Amino acid sequence: MGNGEFKVHKGIIPILENFDFDITCNVQGFELVRVPKKGDVQRVVNQGGKYGAQAKNLVNQCQHGDTYYYNNIKVKCPGDPAARELNGMIFNIR
Repeated sequence: MGNGEFKVHKGIIPILENFDFDITCNVQGFELVRVPKKGDVQRVVNQGGKYGAQAKNLVNQCQHGDTYYYNNIKVKCPGDPAARELNGMIFNIR
C-alpha cells in the first residue's frame, strides 16, 4: 500500500460480509507496531477502533519500506459475552 493511501485511514472498522442480517461489531482496542526501514520499532496500544493521538502520529510517520502490524485486535459483537480477538493485519508501505 502506498504511504498516502495508508495515512488516510482512520482506524479499524470491522465489516461482516455475507451475513443474513446487518450486524455491527465494535473494536475495543488493538496494538499498532511500526517497523521502519531504518530506526527502532515503535509500539502503541490504542483504545477503540478509531486512531487515538499516539496511533495517528505513528501512522503519519509512515515511509517507503516501513511495515505496520495490527495485533491483539479485540472486538465485541452483539451476543458475545466477552470481546474476541481477531487475526492480526500486516501492511507493507511502498
